[in-house]
Amino acid sequence: MSAFITTTQSSVASAQEGYPFTHTLSIWAHHANGPPNTADDHERWYGESWPNNRMVLAIRSGIDDEIQWALERCCRLSHSETFRLSVIPGLLEALMEWPQWYAVECAKQESHPATIFSLSPDVAAKRRHAIESLFALRNAAYTDGAPTQLIGNRATLPLILDILNNCDPERDENAEFISYAVELFHVVAPDFVLPPNPWSPPSPLKPLMRILGKTSTRSLHIAAYRMLNTLFTNPRNVQYIPTESEALTVALRYAPLFRLDSELVDAGLNYFFAHLSQPTLAKHFLLHPQMPSILRVLINILLAEQVQDTVADDVSGTVHVVPSTAAVNIDHEPTAEEMQALAAEPEPERNKKWMSIMFVPKIGGEITQIDFYTLYKAAFSAYQNQPLLNPGDIIKNVQTVFPQASAQVAETGGIVRYIIAGIARRTSFEAADRFRCKWDRGQCDTPAFPGAAPLQEHILKHLKGPESEDASVEIPCSWAKCEAGPFPRSRLRAHVLTHLPASQRPAKDPSQSDDITLPAANSPYPTAVPTQRPPPPPRRTAVVYTVPVGEPQTLSLTALLCIRCLYRASTETSEDAPHADQDHFGFPGVVEEDDEDLTRVSDLGTDKEREGEARGRRAFAAVKYMMENVQIKDDALQSWIIEMVNSV
Repeated sequence: MSAFITTTQSSVASAQEGYPFTHTLSIWAHHANGPPNTADDHERWYGESWPNNRMVLAIRSGIDDEIQWALERCCRLSHSETFRLSVIPGLLEALMEWPQWYAVECAKQESHPATIFSLSPDVAAKRRHAIESLFALRNAAYTDGAPTQLIGNRATLPLILDILNNCDPERDENAEFISYAVELFHVVAPDFVLPPNPWSPPSPLKPLMRILGKTSTRSLHIAAYRMLNTLFTNPRNVQYIPTESEALTVALRYAPLFRLDSELVDAGLNYFFAHLSQPTLAKHFLLHPQMPSILRVLINILLAEQVQDTVADDVSGTVHVVPSTAAVNIDHEPTAEEMQALAAEPEPERNKKWMSIMFVPKIGGEITQIDFYTLYKAAFSAYQNQPLLNPGDIIKNVQTVFPQASAQVAETGGIVRYIIAGIARRTSFEAADRFRCKWDRGQCDTPAFPGAAPLQEHILKHLKGPESEDASVEIPCSWAKCEAGPFPRSRLRAHVLTHLPASQRPAKDPSQSDDITLPAANSPYPTAVPTQRPPPPPRRTAVVYTVPVGEPQTLSLTALLCIRCLYRASTETSEDAPHADQDHFGFPGVVEEDDEDLTRVSDLGTDKEREGEARGRRAFAAVKYMMENVQIKDDALQSWIIEMVNSV
């Protein structure tokens, strides 16, 4: 760096290894970023609008100390909103003299010594005057009325073009000077039209490409890209966008740095979008070796910048539960006292009273005649004091006890069944006690025990036979409906212990309820085969999904437009291709082909076009899974993503 520029290097490279840029901040940029110093810069006579203004006279005096004094205060004044070029006559022309000298000096001395510290004090002072003057012009260009005055001055645009073409951007001492010139160009030449030969002076294209291809100064890269975007926003300049250029190469190279330097990447992507907005260039780019990788980078930009919120919607239906330890409905069985009372009754009174205990009238209920007679026979076969009734008499007694019941012949699926319709088994609401004795097929009248140990002692009393009984006699298990055995008495003791419940219930998760969830409202519980019970629905069902929050950022919008251009070029010959019509929201930025484009398309060739479209479709198919995760709050933009995903 020269002696008259104080620079500050900020170590951005520490944020990501391999980051190629450093920030160069001059003392004048420091003035622009900090609060203005108004200690002695706003006295009335500095801004008086008369031809012999002290600052104008000092700048043109040729005395270094006076020039330095005037330019320092002019730089500070230009950072104020009250500063106006038009207020002070001759100030614009005075500020342009030193930058013009700088541009001519650079043209004359293209080969400077390797080090700039060997410059003479006179040359170093003049260079400093030129940088300060251009800095003041650049600041003043953004004040009211200044753009009109700068555009109206015939020397402004030639000065900027001379600086770009004459000053070597690879030399550090020129970086700040060129950066101010490029920023000034945005103000004075928004409608600049490139000459017929855009790659020769005074055209700015070649020096801009040189800045992007040769230098590593971040601020120059951003300024150059913005100037290119300004140029190619003019429809009369789009024909000069090159198929291959340093600007395109650098934009692709540094696109993956979007997490580290979004401002630089955004400037490059804006040029990339201007490049892809031309259908011919978009078709050419489909054949570019980096096309698939840059497509992934663009989608990663959308994914990285999207802000999502998690939403949970409760869609739980009606949950039907029963207490896990509550009473349950079971088929009623007569107690021992009831059976003894029935056994003393004569037939058919015994049969009729037994029916009234075992069954209830029920519309739609039924039981097979064979099952009905089997229950009757099982109940009284042990009582030999009187013979059993025959099946015909039993059926007659059913109609006597239950007038609405009748014997019928039912046919289901070709199978004939003899049933008694209009009755059903009586059920009893019995407490589901864990420690209740179920010996003698559940007929034990002993109340439930407080724990497993008392229940075990009670069961052993059932198993204890007379002392005279042979120990080798085998006895079947009589626990509830268990059909195991017969076993020797010693083995039966071990078998019955398997029916005992655990002393303590298994540990449950704190979130687990004490209720049993049923598959439906009328589902029976408990069931004969618990493992075959239909699975119940979840008690709490919530659909958790993410929704986008906020509008997409500028970098994401640019990336989406680039993706859309690539998709359009990849599907242009198919029916899925988007068109620039009302249904596709005008597809901003896309320029339809005209007669001038047809010549460039013919240079590519039909075979190459088809090859490029095939490569583009394969690239979109490879990133389909990534695009499915993109969420944009704007419905119109999200419909672009959906359309591209569905068409792959």
